[in-house]
Amino acid sequence: MLGLIFLLIGIGSALIPTFYIYTKGGSDDFFYVTTTENNITTTEYSPAFVIGMLVFCYLFAAAFIIGGMMMMKIIGRKFGIWISGILGFRESNDEDILPKVFIRIGLLLLIIGGGLLTWDITSRQSMIKAEATVVNTYSSWIRSKGSSKKVKHYFAILKYQIDGKEYMSQVTVSEFFYDSQVTVYCDRNNPIRCRMGNDFLLWYIILFSVGTLFCGGGMFIRHDMKKSKYKLR
Repeated sequence: MLGLIFLLIGIGSALIPTFYIYTKGGSDDFFYVTTTENNITTTEYSPAFVIGMLVFCYLFAAAFIIGGMMMMKIIGRKFGIWISGILGFRESNDEDILPKVFIRIGLLLLIIGGGLLTWDITSRQSMIKAEATVVNTYSSWIRSKGSSKKVKHYFAILKYQIDGKEYMSQVTVSEFFYDSQVTVYCDRNNPIRCRMGNDFLLWYIILFSVGTLFCGGGMFIRHDMKKSKYKLR
């Protein structure tokens, strides 16, 4: 009975963020940090906090689902012990600490990257896609909130049409942005608020490549340690 309760809690905990992703997408005002530069509205797509919460919710749900399935003997004890070992729910020998730390860090980075990718795809599906012309690019020194220090930001002024109506907006870009045409995704309720499709490309490269390296490094170290133990015998 307790296993069933754990399983239901886990499934419910997974369904709530899933429902939120596919109903809210990226259209909520909360995920936009809006400023005005050069008399043009600037919108920055910023779902970092929500992605973090989604990752936490799914990890919480996974722990309850695995625990419930172990109690109900739906999955084997060996698999459950292996999962709990990765999550750190059982003691490890001092010799196994380094590879397990590497693997856990790698898995965490891959989970965060997967969460970001999922959010990115679903948020774009909830927006209106349009082809925009880059009217101009410029830079401006802006004071950070709660700080006297100014940071140099780069902006691109965009012009695009949605349902026959022309809009002009601008987005923050990198110092090396030189495109003349870009694809933008706009809020259905307020098309001035838009974002580009490759906003998180650098994050994908970092998270997935570093996560894979950590996991691969941890597995290699573990294999090498086991090989050394076998030779000593």
